[in-house]
Amino acid sequence: TGAIAGRVTYDDGTPAARARIEAVSAHGSFVSAADAAGRYRLGAVPAGFTIVRARAAESRGDAPAARRARTGVEVASGTARTGIDLVVPKGAFRVSG
Repeated sequence: TGAIAGRVTYDDGTPAARARIEAVSAHGSFVSAADAAGRYRLGAVPAGFTIVRARAAESRGDAPAARRARTGVEVASGTARTGIDLVVPKGAFRVSG
């Protein structure tokens, strides 16, 4: 297994505290939340290709796809993929890093 870590911010640079982070792979899904500084870490993610998705805490569960971030990450066993940062602009998400 490996890990995925990064930070979620709004486009003005402020942290997206409590943003919901989900990693989805062929082995299942793993959920975490960003802390008060917008940092997140998903540990024990199975090696292989993983989709990382994020949603700001104030977004509803049925928010349209345009309001969510999504990026693909290759996870190697025994390693941590860091710097997988997400920027939440007004009305949508944008991925960087």
